[in-house]
Amino acid sequence: MNMKNRDSIFYSGWMKALGVVALCILGALLVWCGSSLVFREYYFSKETASAFEETEYCDNMMQADAENFIWSITNYGEDSVSQTEYGNLKYGIRNVTDDKQVVELPEKQYAHEEQFFIVADEYGNVYIVSSVSDADKTDTVYQVDARLLEGLPYDDVYRSMREVYDFSMHAVPVPLGVCIGLSLLFILVLIYEFTATGHVRGKEGITLYMEDKIPFDLLSLIYWGVGLVFVMLTTTGFPSLSLEIEMVWMIFILLGVSLLIYAWLMTTARRVKAGGWYRNTLVYKVCYAIIGIFHMIPAVPLVTIGTAIWLLVQWYVCGIANYYTGFATIVALFSAILAVLAIYCAWFFEKMQKASKSLASGDLSFTFSEKDKKWLIGPFRKYAENYEKISEGMLRAIDERMKSERLKAELITNVSHDIKTPLTSIINYVDLLQKEHTEEEGKEYVAVLDRQSQRLKKLTEDVVEASKASTGNITVNLMKTDVKEIIDQALAEYEDKIALAGLTVVPTVKDIPLYAYSDGRLLWRVLRNLLSNCAKYGLRGTRVYIDAYAKDEDHVEIIIKNTSRDELNISSDELMERFVRGDSSRHTEGSGLGLNIAKSLTELMSGEFDIQIDGDLFKAMIILPKNRQA
Repeated sequence: MNMKNRDSIFYSGWMKALGVVALCILGALLVWCGSSLVFREYYFSKETASAFEETEYCDNMMQADAENFIWSITNYGEDSVSQTEYGNLKYGIRNVTDDKQVVELPEKQYAHEEQFFIVADEYGNVYIVSSVSDADKTDTVYQVDARLLEGLPYDDVYRSMREVYDFSMHAVPVPLGVCIGLSLLFILVLIYEFTATGHVRGKEGITLYMEDKIPFDLLSLIYWGVGLVFVMLTTTGFPSLSLEIEMVWMIFILLGVSLLIYAWLMTTARRVKAGGWYRNTLVYKVCYAIIGIFHMIPAVPLVTIGTAIWLLVQWYVCGIANYYTGFATIVALFSAILAVLAIYCAWFFEKMQKASKSLASGDLSFTFSEKDKKWLIGPFRKYAENYEKISEGMLRAIDERMKSERLKAELITNVSHDIKTPLTSIINYVDLLQKEHTEEEGKEYVAVLDRQSQRLKKLTEDVVEASKASTGNITVNLMKTDVKEIIDQALAEYEDKIALAGLTVVPTVKDIPLYAYSDGRLLWRVLRNLLSNCAKYGLRGTRVYIDAYAKDEDHVEIIIKNTSRDELNISSDELMERFVRGDSSRHTEGSGLGLNIAKSLTELMSGEFDIQIDGDLFKAMIILPKNRQA
């Protein structure tokens, strides 16, 4: 931190104290004004009445209570209900259908009254109607005269809601914009306190206070415990006080809780800024001490001590349960066996620890001694043998990594060559076209440009197709497909090219009809790529064999074999990599992507694709499922 930041007025103590005072004032205003706004908008939106009894909300409450009263009469009988003596809402109920007075209205002083016609149908449902004529003949109609006592003398929901109405409508009518503004100002001041805490004007780094030296979990327990006591005070209620006085009392209680939360947040912020806050916790210190004690004792002695203590406890329990009973004897023997096994496991753990250190140091030739192997039994011996094979696996992984890196380097080299060759020709022949030339030479140049541009276009299309195939970004429509039909279509397309290459195709489709559960379009593209390879790299005067048959009950296999024109001095895995071709001189116009695309497309159809090389014999194998796979 530079000197300018350290001397900033925002880090002075009086600014932080002013921020705390501002938080208290803003918090109190938010509780007061926010409560008024919430009560007004939630209960009495758009109300302008001078008293609660005149509000629509009060009428709805009276109507709902009247419906509940009639529902009780309908379901439990007229004699089983009576109105509450100490409630502010009184009823006069008359059964209009039977012309009978059900509940008499008490002689009281009333301030507000409403009359409802409530229908009770034969299914026990009740609802309000405008007049008696709106009810069905089978329904029972009740006339309910609902009245509120003058002054609402009893402490019930009506008096509580009147206090809420008076508070929200007449005490502090604050608009929503003011509450939002107070909230934003509160958040800004809180952000400032978070930013400034721990910084002292004139000092570098984070300064921790006295409370920051107390273990964090212990301090949190104290803060939140005291805060819980304050919160419990707010839930006790103040039945003898007015709502305004209750609000003031609750603001003071919430202010105390907020200060506790503020103090906890500030100490948390300072500890986090200083770093390593978790180290100053009781849990961390206790766990660290226990782990330190365990680290001081090697595994075998530690387990031996533990099992000895455990055996003593077990035998003591057995002694209490009468050692000479059969059950106690079995428990004692079983405990001794488990103790020996625990010590043996600790010994094995120590050996494996030494082995892991050896491997971690780079010694890939690690092996267990013959003496140790004599004591290794069962799964322990198997685990040790597998551990010894880790070095072999690591060597294989290193080889695979080196191979991958080499293939990546070759890929970059090959794709650069494949793109550069036609691009260079295009540049050169465009340059020749711009110079003086005869008409015949111009035609020749244009022909070369067309051929090279088509070659570059084909390379680009193959790259895009390989990318889509390898990422699965191709629509696959799997269905029952006639294999012979797809093979015939592919042969029909490549008949001229294969003949021009001096090859003869010998197709053999067994088990006709032969169906595979695949995408015919993708399967055709796979066969097209393989036949294209045959035409490009096959030895003139040789045959291309295509065999298709049912491999087993669930799979179909297609095999394409041909003799290579050039020596296949490359492995099958490398040949299937992108931009790799069998001719190392790369004098053909292929992109080297055909086999890679064929493999990706086959796997998209839930099939398998593999190739084998035996001398100059090239063999491609496609295995597809016969039916939909689960």
